[in-house]
Order: sequence, then structure tokens, then C-alpha cells
Amino acid sequence: MIRKFRLDDDEALTGQTGFAEWILQKEPRRRAGKPLLAAKTWKVSSDPWRQVTKCAAGLDIIKRYPCADLSNPQDDSTKPTCVTGLMGFDDEDQPVLHSNAFAQRTAIYVQYSHTILQTPGPELVSPYGAGGTDRFDNGSTIIIFDNSDSHRIYDTLIAARGEWESRWRRLPFYINTLLPDPEQSEEQMTSDCMRTITQDFFKAVAENWDELLDASWDHVSILEDKIYENPADESRAGELWKNAAKWRGLGGGGGGGGGA
Repeated sequence: MIRKFRLDDDEALTGQTGFAEWILQKEPRRRAGKPLLAAKTWKVSSDPWRQVTKCAAGLDIIKRYPCADLSNPQDDSTKPTCVTGLMGFDDEDQPVLHSNAFAQRTAIYVQYSHTILQTPGPELVSPYGAGGTDRFDNGSTIIIFDNSDSHRIYDTLIAARGEWESRWRRLPFYINTLLPDPEQSEEQMTSDCMRTITQDFFKAVAENWDELLDASWDHVSILEDKIYENPADESRAGELWKNAAKWRGLGGGGGGGGGA
């Protein structure tokens, strides 16, 4: 797929330099033994020889995995992708390790066929040589690269056969009913579908973050109760400061990138 869509393009004029390296690194980078969450964007670029316009974005997300057995939870905090464990309440309202949060890497690549792009003059040499551009896929497409800590397709950001994928399968039929003349508006339908899918991708990121924050309320509440029950007990101070530092890191993580 990297070769088919030329995602390893290192030409500053026509490609997203470094995008292939991002998607091949399936897990977030680490610092001090912990995942270093990052995000990066690749600005819009045009390839007049292939007649496509493209852009890309990649980011590390935090995915929550509930413990399968709350009476005997498996603490996976030693795994390199583990960000934190989250406390919660079991069926008897007792605080237990309820779930674990792991760092996962995802990315989206958007390519739009732009037939109005003019091939540059002879002063610019084509980077494709004698082989031309026919060996590449030059159509309109969106590719989402998704990884999960569990290696299950149902635990990715865009879960297989999940809500978002089901919505996208019906999208052409829905948009087709809104077009004034469907037979003459294929290009408009393609543009609308791609815009909607791209927006939905970032909505999925936001929903995943909201779900993590909702699950974290119990964790913070349990820690507060431990402190307030015995304010003079300073043995919890280390845990409190460690928890505060961890949440600051989650909120402020992210690496630099290209233009949006």
C-alpha cells in the first residue's frame, strides 16, 4: 500500500516527507520507559504529474481497556504501551483496578483526484522517470492506519464493523439523495463523502477522549477519598503527586509537525 499510493515519497514538492516512517512505527515512541504521545500533520500538497492533491495526519491516542475479571484484575502496567491503570468500583461498590489505558497510534491519509492540475513545463523534471505514474493509484481515496494494543480489529479507533464503519457504508446512498442531479454530480458526491469521513475520523478521536475522561472520574474520586479520610497520613502524598503529574502529561503531550 505504501508503494501503491507513494506514501514513502520524499520529494518536498509532491509528497508528505516522513509519513511512511510514522505509519510503520506502529507504537508511540517511549521516553523514560513510558509512551511519549505525539501528533503530526502533513500539509496539503499537489502532485501535478499524478494529478492528485493530498494531506495526512497522525496521532497517538489513549484507549481504555476494561479488566475482564474485576475480582482478579490483570495489571498490565509493565507493558511498554501502558499509560496508566484506572481504579473503579466493582459490583459491591469496592474500589478495584477497573481498567487500563494504553497508547495506540493512528493516522489518516487523504488523496483527492484533481484532474484540473496542469503538468509542469520542461523546466521541472518529473520524479517518476520513464515508468510514469501508471504504477500508482491516482484516484480519490482515504486510508486510515489503525493499531490496537490488543491486536484486535475491534479495539482500534475505527472498530471493524463498528458505528463509524457502518455509517460510511451507507454514506453514498444518503448523500446521493441530497444531490440535485445525482447522475451529473459524481465528483460532488465523492467530495462530500471524503469530507464527511475525514470529519468523522476526528469526531472518533474526540469521543475516545471523552470516554476515557468519563472512566477517570471514579479513579480520581477514589484517590480523593483516600486522602480526605485521613488528611494527616502523608503516605499518600507520593501517589497524589504522581497522579497529578500523569494527568498533566496526558493533557500536554504531543509533538510538533508540519502545517495543518
